[in-house]
Amino acid sequence: MASLTSTSEGTLVSTAHPRPAYKVETHDSGSKTITTVRNSEEDIIASLVERDVPKVTIDDTPSVSLNSWMKPGLLPLSLVSFRGDQGRKYQWRNVAAGLNMELYAVDTPGGPVAAFCKAHIDRTNDTSTPATFRLTARAREIADTCVVSCLFLEKKRRMRENSAQARTDTWNPMDYLYEETRA
Repeated sequence: MASLTSTSEGTLVSTAHPRPAYKVETHDSGSKTITTVRNSEEDIIASLVERDVPKVTIDDTPSVSLNSWMKPGLLPLSLVSFRGDQGRKYQWRNVAAGLNMELYAVDTPGGPVAAFCKAHIDRTNDTSTPATFRLTARAREIADTCVVSCLFLEKKRRMRENSAQARTDTWNPMDYLYEETRA
């Protein structure tokens, strides 16, 4: 199991080992935002360039659009699928806001091969549980791809949540009620 920690330098994906398993950094240059994912040896294993069309690069493969690599399901926000290095198909399920995402290997029956549980704050007793990422033995063959796909999905999900929150913050039903009663 791994935990996620946000620092001023980026997000660290840590395991029981003394150093982080992955490090995520995001830099905004005005016209584009670049997110890089490094492994424990500090090698860049993936990058996401967000411009008009977000493009992802995994290892040394050519850049492709994020939606070409991780294909959304027919129902919005229901699932996202991709193919691993060996050509096997995987599906992230529960990708909507507020849900814990689970990764399934389409060719393997049973439960999820990986899962991401969001951080949780219990306001009643002021405790918190950090975000966690679990991989089964079946997912270890594509561990880097599991982590990268989860990170990019969570980033996209948070951007969607922030955008929805911004729209909610700017819409005040009292403004409309006031106009109606004032007339």
